Amino acid sequence: MSTASLYRFSGIILLLSVGLNLIASIWPFLVDTSLNAPMSELQSPQWATFYSLCFIIFMLLLIGLPAMYLRLSGERGGKMGLIGLFLYIVGIFLKMATIAFFVSVIPLLAKQAPEVIAPIYDSNFAIFPLGGMLLCLIGFILLGSAVIRAKVYPRFVGVLIIVSALLDVAQVAFQDGRSFAIVNLLFAISISLALGSVGKSLATGQKSAG
Repeated sequence: MSTASLYRFSGIILLLSVGLNLIASIWPFLVDTSLNAPMSELQSPQWATFYSLCFIIFMLLLIGLPAMYLRLSGERGGKMGLIGLFLYIVGIFLKMATIAFFVSVIPLLAKQAPEVIAPIYDSNFAIFPLGGMLLCLIGFILLGSAVIRAKVYPRFVGVLIIVSALLDVAQVAFQDGRSFAIVNLLFAISISLALGSVGKSLATGQKSAG
C-alpha cells in the first residue's frame, strides 16, 4: 500500500470514528450510561450497545491515528507526538479491556448479584479505567502539543485534542445521568471537530496546515 493510499484509508477510518462518536454521544441522553446507573439500566440492551459502540470507536482510532502521527514525524514535535500516541494507544487498550468487562460481565451481575458490583469498582479493577483515563489524558496532551508545534494541521486541531482530553477526565466528576451526558457530548464534539479535520485532510490529501 502506497503512502497516499495509507493516508486515504486512515482518513476514512477517522471520519467513520467521528460519525460513530457523534451517534454514541446521543446515547447518554436516552439511557443512563454512567457507572452509577440503576441496576435496571445496567441490564438494558441500550447500555451494552453504547459501550459496544465505544469499543468499535476505539478500534477505529487504533487504526487511524498512526497515520495522523506519520505526518508529524518529520516535523517539530515529532518525538513528543510519538510518545503521546504511544501513551494514548496503551490507554485505549486499557479502556477497551474495561469496556469488554462492562459488556460481558456487568449486565449479568446486575441481574444475579448486584451487591458485587460496587466492591468490584473499588477493587484493583479500577486500575484499568483509571489507568486508561490517565494515559489517554497525558497522551492526548502531548499529541495535541505536538500538532500545535508541527504546524502540519490547523492549530485548532491541537487545541481541541487537548480540550477533549480534559473533558474526558471531567466526566468522572459528573456521574449523574444528565451531567454526564452533557460533558460526554462536549467531549464528542471537540474530538470530532479535531479528528474530523485530520481525517478529511488525510482522505483528500490536502495540506491542512494553518
